[in-house]
Amino acid sequence: MPGKVDAQNFTKAGESDATRCASRGELLQRGCALKEVVEARSRHQVLEDAPLSDSAEQETVTQLAPQKIALWLRPGEQHSFSVRFKRAKGYPVDVYYLMDLSYSMKDDLENIKKLGNDLLAALRNITKSVKIGFGSFVDKTVLPYVSTVPAKLRNPCPDRYEQCDSPVSFRHVLPLTDNASEFESRVSQQRISGNLDSPEGGFDAIVQVAVCEKQIGWRNVTRLLVFTSDDVFHTAGDGKLGGIYLPNDNQCHLDTDGLYSKSHIYDYPSVGHLAQVLSASNVQPIFAVTGSTLPVYQDGVECSGHGRCLCNKCQCQPGYFDRLCSWCPGCQTPCEEHRDCADCKAFGTGPLSQNCSTVCNHTTATVLPEPAVSEQWCREKTEDGRILLFLIEGTDGGTVRLTVKAKDAVTGQTSMIVLGLVSGIVVIGLLIIIAYRISVEVLDRREYMRFEKERERARGNEVNNPLYRSATTTVINPRYNED
Repeated sequence: MPGKVDAQNFTKAGESDATRCASRGELLQRGCALKEVVEARSRHQVLEDAPLSDSAEQETVTQLAPQKIALWLRPGEQHSFSVRFKRAKGYPVDVYYLMDLSYSMKDDLENIKKLGNDLLAALRNITKSVKIGFGSFVDKTVLPYVSTVPAKLRNPCPDRYEQCDSPVSFRHVLPLTDNASEFESRVSQQRISGNLDSPEGGFDAIVQVAVCEKQIGWRNVTRLLVFTSDDVFHTAGDGKLGGIYLPNDNQCHLDTDGLYSKSHIYDYPSVGHLAQVLSASNVQPIFAVTGSTLPVYQDGVECSGHGRCLCNKCQCQPGYFDRLCSWCPGCQTPCEEHRDCADCKAFGTGPLSQNCSTVCNHTTATVLPEPAVSEQWCREKTEDGRILLFLIEGTDGGTVRLTVKAKDAVTGQTSMIVLGLVSGIVVIGLLIIIAYRISVEVLDRREYMRFEKERERARGNEVNNPLYRSATTTVINPRYNED
């Protein structure tokens, strides 16, 4: 056991001051006095803790306490603190009613219309300040989700004598309003539409409702989204069937008619992606679905809104693709969204490079120069032709951890080889064209010389031909020699 050393002489000659930072045991082993060891712990301090409000009619409504907390956190150490929540009576509420108008909803349409009116009446009993809006969805208007035959786009009903509305990905019908009569009137006017496959495109609609705050008319109050459907949903990756591969960009794309104008460009969101969007927009979803599809929604989404997927880890095996979550924590699953996040997080490239910090805020990326790549690693081709190698791992906090193989010389050599091949092909092509032009020129000159010789031969025949008579006309003047 070394002798005790004072704090000023702790570092030896040639050592940096960084050696002062070590574990308690290591510092004591090296002779640091116990009283000199500084081991900071995480702590917090409440800065503001106003009492909770009983009613929303107060001048300042407080539903969460404490309001301000200062945190001192040690890296890698967990720290917890308590908060209190109480919903103030009569607090304003915004509700957006999102209806599935696919043909399978035909028998439920009247019940769905009545549900909206009942919901509005119930909210009016709770608070005096309630606004309600309305929108509808079917699916992306491209094959194989919707028939693109012009007649079917006009009337997608199976029976041509039955009249249905044209299918849309999402239509924003009514912004949030306190006019109950207008809401009831607009909902009652809705007609059924239709599509081809069973899953619906409701997740596209939810994202637009959440991010289009100005068009929807969201206030800074409690925001509820009531989602009605009788079938399962399309999720990330399904868009590839229609040639759609770009991940959902979390942007508002409603045109002047309230239609989602870029549903044919951006893929459906995953459940995890959807949860993040709803959480960021402070929108709480309520799923009103039929009994047959209820387990799918229960397994896929927590209505608590913290954005974690509920994957069934009895089924989650390496290589297993969960269609609800797109990726299960603990499964090594290639996912389109995580491929793009790996590219933008590690190298700042790819389709998500412009909004990487927003779309991929649930991921962390570590770049390794020579990792031990196994069959669990994902191999994806990027837009610029590179092969992206990455490993997907989950953590208990819901964060996705990505390990990405760094770009190396092989990629550069491959690019040089490809460039050399392309250059060689171009040069060979030019040489072939030049050789062809030269051969054509030689043949043309030979033909011209042969033509000139034939002309000369023809002129010689004109001079020596005994049958040839010169084209000369002789005229005799009858009065010539008369004197």
